[in-house]
Amino acid sequence: MRPSTSACIKPPPQQFVVIYLSSATTSEVLLLNAELPDAEPVCFLPRRKDHEYSLDHYQHAFYLRSNREGKNFGLYRTVLRDEEQWTTLIPPRHDVMLEGFTLFTDWLVVEERQRGLTSLRQINRKTREVVGNRF
Repeated sequence: MRPSTSACIKPPPQQFVVIYLSSATTSEVLLLNAELPDAEPVCFLPRRKDHEYSLDHYQHAFYLRSNREGKNFGLYRTVLRDEEQWTTLIPPRHDVMLEGFTLFTDWLVVEERQRGLTSLRQINRKTREVVGNRF
């Protein structure tokens, strides 16, 4: 039996409770509308072999970290659950692992690992200005 993980997250003031279900090589996210007490969870994208993803929701759009186009993950944005509608914000790169991201009002912060070193890049969501920090 493969190890599996589940988590339930609702950072305030989000519209959705996000339920993560994952194993070693697959993941699935269920969304629960926090404003509807009788709502049923809705699957964002069904689990499929060797596809991992995580998401966050901000201002009527979903931001996703996914390995659908490369093993080191890319970052995507969409307003619909339809995978055909995803817009690539950061493509997967063979020499840089996209470890995670955090959304702020004006900034997107991405955590990346290259040659074993972690770095944070702050990307202004309006101007696309990039500020980098290596650790």
